[in-house]
Amino acid sequence: MNIQELKKIGKIECYGEDEKIFQQGEIGDSLFIILKGSVNVVITSSYDGNEILASVIKEGNIFGEMALVSDSRRGATIRTNEETTCLRIGQAKFDTFISQEPSIIVKMLKIMANRYYETIKQSKRNEEITYV
Repeated sequence: MNIQELKKIGKIECYGEDEKIFQQGEIGDSLFIILKGSVNVVITSSYDGNEILASVIKEGNIFGEMALVSDSRRGATIRTNEETTCLRIGQAKFDTFISQEPSIIVKMLKIMANRYYETIKQSKRNEEITYV
């Protein structure tokens, strides 16, 4: 399935610079594909309430998928770096999509695994900075 086909099941949304797309802790009901622009993934520390930049996600990548596949709340806040255009795909459309295209699950698992490892590396770097 290509992006044109995905556009048929999703909704295009445009955001300004430094605009919040969703907040850590919210219930997730959709995933996003960045068509243009980039976003910051920001995690609020439960220890001291400070915000930590976990990563930057760029054009052509997805975010928000974890809440759909795990039935969990949003694990981070997503904020745009610049004017950003996303394709938003809701839970019901996503469920239909993966039932018709099960190979997408393998691709998503790879994305999620890579993000998990990147988050661990970033956490270790943050610990090193804290204890220096």
